Amino acid sequence: MVADMMTADISIASITDTTTSTAFDEQQFAEPYPDGIEQHYWTLARNRKVLEAVQIALAGEDKRLVVDIGCGRGITLDYLRKNGIEVLGCELGHAKPISAEIAPFLQYDSDAVELSVEVRDTTGVLLLLDVLEHLPEPMNFLNSMADAFSNTHTVIVTVPARQELWSNYDEYYGHFRRYDFASSEQLFDGNRFKVVFRQYLFRLLYLPALLLKRMGKKRAISIQAPKGVTLLIHKLIARWFDLESAVLARSCPGTSLMLVLRRKQGA
Repeated sequence: MVADMMTADISIASITDTTTSTAFDEQQFAEPYPDGIEQHYWTLARNRKVLEAVQIALAGEDKRLVVDIGCGRGITLDYLRKNGIEVLGCELGHAKPISAEIAPFLQYDSDAVELSVEVRDTTGVLLLLDVLEHLPEPMNFLNSMADAFSNTHTVIVTVPARQELWSNYDEYYGHFRRYDFASSEQLFDGNRFKVVFRQYLFRLLYLPALLLKRMGKKRAISIQAPKGVTLLIHKLIARWFDLESAVLARSCPGTSLMLVLRRKQGA
C-alpha cells in the first residue's frame, strides 16, 4: 500500500515558455492519467482542495471564468464543472479527454495566450496545477500569463514539494526542481502577486517518500487506477488527506505544495 501511495504524486504539464517545450502526447498522458484515475485517492484529495480554493477566490462573483492551463485530460476540469464552476481547459499537447462530456471545454494543441480576448478578459482565476516545476523560468511564464489574462485576480498553483524527495520520477517527467515554502518565492513576481494561502499537501506520504529515497529505491513511473474494492480504500485515504489538511499546520512537510496568489492592485 505504501508503494502504491508513493506512485500517486502526479505531476504532468504541457506548457511552453520562450525556451522550453514540455508538450506531452496521448501516450505520455496515459501513463500517469489512465482511465479511472479520477477515483484515485491523490486525485480525489487534490480536486477537493482545488475546488475549495476556487470557491473562495470566486466568492461573490458572477460569470467569471476559471481557466485550467495545462489541463491534460481534463480531470480537474471535469470535477470543477460537476461542482458548478465555469471552467475551460487549455493544453499545449494533445490528450484523450477523460470523458466525452467535457471534450467541448478543452482546447488542445493551444497556447493559453492564444485563447480569445473575450475568454481572457472574463477569466478571474487561473489554475497552474503541477505545471511550473516543468519550466526553467516559472516566474517569467507566470508574468506572461498575467499579461495575457489582465483581469485575472487569483492564480492557484500546485507543485511537487521538498527537494530532498527528488527521485527518478521527477527526472522522468522533466521536473526542474521540487519546492518548499522558501523556494516557492521563485515561482512568482512579488511586485505583481502576494501569497494569500500556502500549504503542504499529502503529509502522510512525506516520511515514506523520504525513507524510500534514503534506501535508494526507485519510484514507479506509471499510475494504476483503482478498481473493485480498492475504490473504497482510495476514498477512505482521500478523506484522511482532507482531515490532515484541516488539522495539521500548513508548514508540516508533504509531497505537494499549494499556493494561492492574489494579484496586487494595479499590477
